[in-house]
Amino acid sequence: MERVITDGDRIHFILELGALALLVLGSWRAWRWWRSDERKVKKLLRAARHVTIADAQEGALVKVVGKVRSAGKQLQAPATGAPCVIWKVVVEQVGMREQRSHAFTQSDATDFWLEDESGRALVKPLIPELRLAVHELRFRGHSETPMPLKALLDANARAVEADLFRASGDDVVCQEGLVTEGETIAVLARARWEQDEETAGYRERGRRLVLEDLPPLVLRISDDPTLLD
Repeated sequence: MERVITDGDRIHFILELGALALLVLGSWRAWRWWRSDERKVKKLLRAARHVTIADAQEGALVKVVGKVRSAGKQLQAPATGAPCVIWKVVVEQVGMREQRSHAFTQSDATDFWLEDESGRALVKPLIPELRLAVHELRFRGHSETPMPLKALLDANARAVEADLFRASGDDVVCQEGLVTEGETIAVLARARWEQDEETAGYRERGRRLVLEDLPPLVLRISDDPTLLD
C-alpha cells in the first residue's frame, strides 16, 4: 500500500531540513572563528604577561598596554575617512534576499608610539594580526561607496578577474576596525632596544624600545577591554 504524504510530513521535513542547515551554518562559523586571527590574538594576549615599557627585556616576547600616539604619519580609513594608524576592513556584497558574499579582507598600518606610565615604545606593525572592535557601514551600490573604499573594491575585483562592483546595483557592506590616536590597546611583540638620538643626553646615549614582528610570529594588536590588563 502506497504511503500518502501529508502536509504534516512536508512541514516536518522542512523543519528538519532547516535545523540541518542551521547546524551546518553554525559549524561553518565556528570553524571560521577557530581559524581566525581574532581567536589567535585573544588566546596569545590572554596568556601573555603584561610588562611595562621600561621593564621589557631585549629580545623577549612581551605584552605592552598603553595609549596610541602618532609618530608623524596617519592613515585615512577607507570607509569612514577617519584618521588612524591602523585600519582593517572586511567587505561583503549584498545581493538578492539579503544574501552576503565575502569580497575581500584588507588592512594597512603605519608606525606609531605606544605610551604607558614608564615611557614609550615605537610600534612597527608590518602585517599585524588584529582584534579590533568594528562598526558596520552599508552603501547603496558601487556608485554611493566612498572613493577610497571604491578603489579597494575595484582593485580586488581585478585581482579575482571579476568586475564585482563597478556596474552592480547591489549594496556593499563594510566592517571597519581602527586603531586611533589616544586609544588604549594591547600589543604582543618582540622587544628590541635601540639608540634614540632624540632623547640622548650630554653624557649618555638615550634608548628607546621598539615593538616589532618576531618571525614567524606576527605582531598582535587588540583593543578588547578584557585583554588590556
